[in-house]
Amino acid sequence: MTSKLAAIYLVHEYARRLRTGIGIISYNPRFVPGTDLARDADAVSRFAVRHSCRY
Repeated sequence: MTSKLAAIYLVHEYARRLRTGIGIISYNPRFVPGTDLARDADAVSRFAVRHSCRY
């Protein structure tokens, strides 16, 4: 979670520093299974996270 927030701040800083006419795009890959981000969540939230990532 912290690394995603850091990436957002980095993109904002790049956008602020770049010359006019140069754009920056970022991509959010959503939840990445296996990262254990929901380990401290309640059982219902863990279930939702586990079953929402099926493609």
